[in-house]
Amino acid sequence: MKAKTFVEEVTSTKEGTRAFNQECAILELTELICRVMQETGVGRAELARRLGKTKGYVTQLLDGRANMTLRTIADVFTALGRTIRFDDGSGRDVVVRGAKSSDSGRVKRPSSRQLPSPKRGTDASFPGRMGKMAQQKRR
Repeated sequence: MKAKTFVEEVTSTKEGTRAFNQECAILELTELICRVMQETGVGRAELARRLGKTKGYVTQLLDGRANMTLRTIADVFTALGRTIRFDDGSGRDVVVRGAKSSDSGRVKRPSSRQLPSPKRGTDASFPGRMGKMAQQKRR
């Protein structure tokens, strides 16, 4: 009998699949924000200033600890001078308007080469709760 991978085991339940999809969405979005910040030369302190928030708040957004609403996401991309589009796989985009710009950031599933190196204390594949679940499983 072949042993299940961590992902297979986590996604074998509705709740596990839901949590997995949440963590993937958080990872994809935060990586997109980081990429746009790098492309535009905007650091955490400058983004915080543009948002009227603290640098600590921006850090929490980028490491997945803060719950980002659609309003927050729109505010972040507006502050970065971008427009973001969401793709549900149907070929139709939902546009969240940001600053007046022809640039747009599409939320796309990153290839394994685009994934960040793991943060200390997390599983190599998952941020946040999923990484903590993997750590507990190994113990």
